[in-house]
Amino acid sequence: MRDDIKTCLIRQPAGLGDVFFLQKAASHLIANGYRIIWPIADHYDWVVDYIKRDGIEYIKESDDFPYKQYYHHELPILSEKFTFLPFQSADRILNTSPMKAKYPLAYMSPVGWQDHFSFRRNEKRERKLREFLEIKEGEEFIFVNDMLGSPPDIFHRPMNIQTDLRVIKNNMSMFEKFNVFDYCWVLENAKEIHTVETCFCYLIEKLNTTDELFMYSRMVNGRNQNTDFSYIDFVYKKKWKTILKREINEITGSDLVEEKSYQEYSKDA
Repeated sequence: MRDDIKTCLIRQPAGLGDVFFLQKAASHLIANGYRIIWPIADHYDWVVDYIKRDGIEYIKESDDFPYKQYYHHELPILSEKFTFLPFQSADRILNTSPMKAKYPLAYMSPVGWQDHFSFRRNEKRERKLREFLEIKEGEEFIFVNDMLGSPPDIFHRPMNIQTDLRVIKNNMSMFEKFNVFDYCWVLENAKEIHTVETCFCYLIEKLNTTDELFMYSRMVNGRNQNTDFSYIDFVYKKKWKTILKREINEITGSDLVEEKSYQEYSKDA
């Protein structure tokens, strides 16, 4: 490693939405002369094929990598040639919600993160998924993702969706065959999208999708992880109808559906 190169080690091996969200932070670091080492959870190592870029060395978390002796430090490390940013534990360091803590940990603003999140689409895999799902030419459908978590801890969030259209659902049996990026065509052609607040939401921010977007609270074993959606009220630009409670009565709206357009909470740095 050249002596004149600065290195930043990032700890955010999962979830995928967090990795997507932090791409602006990576851009800022690269622009300031850093070479980034970014370990990724072994079960997500495939993501590198889609988001690899100059200036970032993605590596399996279980592999050896430079400065690994600092990887599990609780606090950031800032020195002339080396910086360690434990985004994964930013909430505990700054005593706030996980998403609101990540960019302040590095003295940055998240506004406009979408402009820094780019990925390569694999049209062959998207087509294979469409064939696997047996979606006919011109067929109308809605897409549903009721899952949250990272393997092996996957949870299903109850949804009561009423529709006359075919339901295309993300499910566990497809994990080994397809990944979130393979759903790009499905997401762009769905008449409605119903998903728990997961990595799909970050991907949808970058795709040309329907405006009928329904975001469901993260619920584990019947209990919401958050009391409202304020923990992400600065994240999304698209207009989402947010569903906090266990069920909704009608797909087009009820007193359990709150429609809001998330606003930027600060000016860009």
